Amino acid sequence: MTIFVLKGITQRGKNRIREHGCQWRDCSPWESHWSTDLFLESVKTGDRRWLTNDFEIERTIQERDFELEKEAR
Repeated sequence: MTIFVLKGITQRGKNRIREHGCQWRDCSPWESHWSTDLFLESVKTGDRRWLTNDFEIERTIQERDFELEKEAR
């Protein structure tokens, strides 16, 4: 599974990052070859939402690497 580190572009996006954190997990219930839509879940709060134009993906982390980063802190 992949963790996305997001950055808020609009005021709405910045508010969501402040409320729910910048790390989001892909929780799309399906895999599609024709759709680029991502349904994400906040690692911090569990809030779920679609990736919209309010956000930009800064980087991606594989979940196994994410767990190692957490342990190193």
